[in-house]
Amino acid sequence: MTNMSFVHQSGISRGTARVYLAVLLFLFVVLQGYARAQVSVTISPTTATLATLATQPFTATVSGNTNTAVTWQVNGVSGGNSTVGLVSTTVPGTSNEALYLGPSAVPSPATVSVTAVSQADPTKSASATVTLQVPSRSGSTFFVSTTGNDANAGTSTAPWRTIQHAANSVHPGDTVQVMGGVYNESVTIPGSGNATTGYITFESALGQTAIFDGTGINVAKGQEFGLFTLRTNSYIVVQGFEIRNFQSSTSNAVPVGIDFEGSGSNIEILNNHIHNIVQTLGTCNSANALAMAIYGTQAPTSISNITISGNELDHNTTGCSENMSLDGNVQFFAVTKNLVHDNDNIGIDNIGFEGVAPNVSFDQARDGWDFQNTIFNITAANNPVYHGKLGANGQYCDGCTRVIIERNLIHDSDIPVEVASEHAGHVSSFVAVR
Repeated sequence: MTNMSFVHQSGISRGTARVYLAVLLFLFVVLQGYARAQVSVTISPTTATLATLATQPFTATVSGNTNTAVTWQVNGVSGGNSTVGLVSTTVPGTSNEALYLGPSAVPSPATVSVTAVSQADPTKSASATVTLQVPSRSGSTFFVSTTGNDANAGTSTAPWRTIQHAANSVHPGDTVQVMGGVYNESVTIPGSGNATTGYITFESALGQTAIFDGTGINVAKGQEFGLFTLRTNSYIVVQGFEIRNFQSSTSNAVPVGIDFEGSGSNIEILNNHIHNIVQTLGTCNSANALAMAIYGTQAPTSISNITISGNELDHNTTGCSENMSLDGNVQFFAVTKNLVHDNDNIGIDNIGFEGVAPNVSFDQARDGWDFQNTIFNITAANNPVYHGKLGANGQYCDGCTRVIIERNLIHDSDIPVEVASEHAGHVSSFVAVR
């Protein structure tokens, strides 16, 4: 009895235990609040001025907590929407980098906020201000018509005859409206727009469709060019054309619908219809054709901030190549809402390690977002290169890195989606498919 009484008297009473527990809970709350108080978020850049449908990468930095993840919002909406623009989730393999894609029309008001919210402490965030505007057309508008003359002034009543003459004549901020009809020519754009004066825009005239037709245009051995070709250009818009009937049966002679090679930035390829681009050879190493080729062939300067949206690519036979290829030193791209169907060989491909860029450290399509595309009836069954073997991908990442592939509708393809690398010693990395 004496020992039990001693234990009882020297033990902790229930009241004291409650006090201790309250103190511990108080300290826990204080420490948790202190930890939260230490969380801070910054964003870079803090301001940006963008054209509609242009892309802009943002990077968030979280300090004060081991959980550095963020949730991305536009005007308070996670992921944004079609009115204020869309923002990706954090690109895999990056330190909180996301890609913002402007809406197709300027919202009201024209300024939106892109925000990174700490997942460790949702009360902490940082925002960037984005001002949206239509691609600047501060210059003149010129016209091309099948009934025009290159000696004319290029006005609506006295249009030029060839698109190439228009391309040779325009300056930053100018617009070329091509009236409906068939233009049997290939066009190379020699100049660029700029951030100050504006984009150079090539488009079908309102309510009309201008057609680039490659019938009879020869691609010589050792050549690759498009019916519409860009070489190290920036601030260019190409929209609303039909591009068709470009064919080769010669080895190492590559016909392309739209061909962009070199470096450059702020390119928008919108709402074009590219079809019947054909390679008829039956040997893979030298038989290639592409509906659309984006080749970053320089380093360290890349092709960057490129938007490919609303295009239709169909009934192309591309030999060993792809319908849409982003290859080499290409970064910060958005490929969205394109319709790719009824083609022999790969639909959309982000590629690395093919020797397209001169430095292997830059030779990967990267930091991109492929989303909301519709891809179907993609097969190699009738491709003369593959002799009936089925291996065409709807969506392919062949050595790409830091790419999000999501919310695409893909069906009736030999292989719907593949992430791999065709080059020994190299891999695709940090790719999210969902």
